[in-house]
Parts: sequence; C-alpha cells; structure tokens
Amino acid sequence: MTVPTCSDRFLGMISPKQLNPTNPGTTHFSLDLPPGPHSITLFNAMGRKVLQQRITDARPVIATEGLPAGLYRISVRDAQGGVMGATWVKE
Repeated sequence: MTVPTCSDRFLGMISPKQLNPTNPGTTHFSLDLPPGPHSITLFNAMGRKVLQQRITDARPVIATEGLPAGLYRISVRDAQGGVMGATWVKE
C-alpha cells in the first residue's frame, strides 16, 4: 500500500463530477484530471494494491474488468506529490 509521506500534499477528494461513471460502476471508470502526469492506484477494501497505472492523459479510462465486485479506494498522485482520493464501488 502506498503510504503518504510528509512531502505529500493532500489536494482533497476527487469530486463526483471528476469520476465517471459515478458509483456504482462496472467495467471501467474515467477521471477528469488537471494536465500533467499522474499515478493512479486502486486499493481493494482490504487495503491491497490491485492496480497501478502511470498516465499523462487528462481524461484517462481505467479498465476494471478483471476486478471482482466490491469497494475500492482510488488514489491519484501528481508529479509534485499532490494526492487526491475517491471511493469507487464496482458492481
């Protein structure tokens, strides 16, 4: 699990307008992000990292077909160490 460090800046929660589709979802989700590279990490309800992607697209589509239904935590880290988060439910 990625643990925030003192150098990380918490930028806040990802708003429902930035997460598509809103909860619940199925095979994918997309995010509306500021420009720049980001690291997207998905954790399951047990806190285990189940997916990690480095992206440069401001509207990435994250495929989740291989994940079981459940509750997930999305963590988005920007190049300056800023972190945003959201909770996502997969049906």
